Amino acid sequence: MTVHLSLPQARQFLASYHFQPTTLPAIFEQLGTVQYDPLNPVGRNPDLVFQARIPGYQVDDWQTAAYQNRLIYDAWDKQACLVPVSDWPLRAIIRAHHRPYHDREILGLHPDLPRTIMAAIDSRGPLSSLEFEERARYGERNSWYGITQINRALRAMWVCGELLTHHRKNGRHYYDRPERVIPAKHFAQPLLADHDAYLRWIVARRIQAVGLLRLAADPAIWSVCGKAEDRKRVIAELLEEGTITQVTIETLKTPYYIPTSALPLLDTTSIPADRMRILGPLDNLLWDRKNLQAFQLLVYLGSLQTSLTTPLGLLCPTCLL
Repeated sequence: MTVHLSLPQARQFLASYHFQPTTLPAIFEQLGTVQYDPLNPVGRNPDLVFQARIPGYQVDDWQTAAYQNRLIYDAWDKQACLVPVSDWPLRAIIRAHHRPYHDREILGLHPDLPRTIMAAIDSRGPLSSLEFEERARYGERNSWYGITQINRALRAMWVCGELLTHHRKNGRHYYDRPERVIPAKHFAQPLLADHDAYLRWIVARRIQAVGLLRLAADPAIWSVCGKAEDRKRVIAELLEEGTITQVTIETLKTPYYIPTSALPLLDTTSIPADRMRILGPLDNLLWDRKNLQAFQLLVYLGSLQTSLTTPLGLLCPTCLL
């Protein structure tokens, strides 16, 4: 089945998909992942995502769900993201995918350091990089992993799943073993090892995260989703089994895909299409930014390059829905 939409209908669908008033657990049931970014001129990205969707949401409310109720956890998805704890066994292939690089570039250079880190955490409980006496630095300073050997080792072990974020203080990670972060019923589940099953899951999850997605979207969106030919094959399989539905939109040549479970929203008109919303730059709706221009959705969009002079441009692009 193929659904045919006009541009106004596509915009209305996206508004209905993303902006029905909801709760934090329901957001993760619908989107599956929310990107985290530490930049905080007016609120970190998760706060902006949740404030746009949850009535009465307050900054850092998500931390209760993550670090007390253990409904979600910090993981590497397309980038650093918050995901449901039930994802733990499904993300084993992602963790293994990143392992060779981190072994070669970071952990293998200091093979005793991971053992030292684990021993300290087992003895003292969750720790941040500040609690370690080792302060040796790398030569280059510009790295997402930090400039100290201990910081880079902690981040590498985090990406590979050897450590997880137990909690944060002022945005800083405090790390612990995954079995002390992921609830036992999820940690004990068999790890997903079938690569084809994983690809079907992660490709469907990407479509779920955006709501209306094309195969030719920005490659960063399809990170850890296999090669282009793999995604094309998996899309066909997901269409065949009814997990997703193909959509064509007016004069746009490329097909789009939506979760089949979202089809009822095509008949929803409760979200007005002529109002303005202020969104964070990494909001799920904005992942495929070039595509939004075709939908005539974007009026203004900040970028990292303008962050020092226009911080509101960075964190508050304006979308006309």
